[in-house]
Amino acid sequence: FLLNAVNYLLDENGLINIRSKELAVAFLNQEKIAQEKTKWQLLNIALPLVLLALFGIIFNFIRKKKYAS
Repeated sequence: FLLNAVNYLLDENGLINIRSKELAVAFLNQEKIAQEKTKWQLLNIALPLVLLALFGIIFNFIRKKKYAS
């Protein structure tokens, strides 16, 4: 990437064209997307909430233990 960027800035199109490769576009499997959509939505919503609640419980427990007289 960096070499291509430097060659582009130096306007050496010959070197960029030599290294250019053909890219094949990989299409997504629509059936697999439909099957896993709900799972990923729940994971992306529930995981941060669970981590936040867990952090809050641990932080509260440590704070109570530290300041208990």
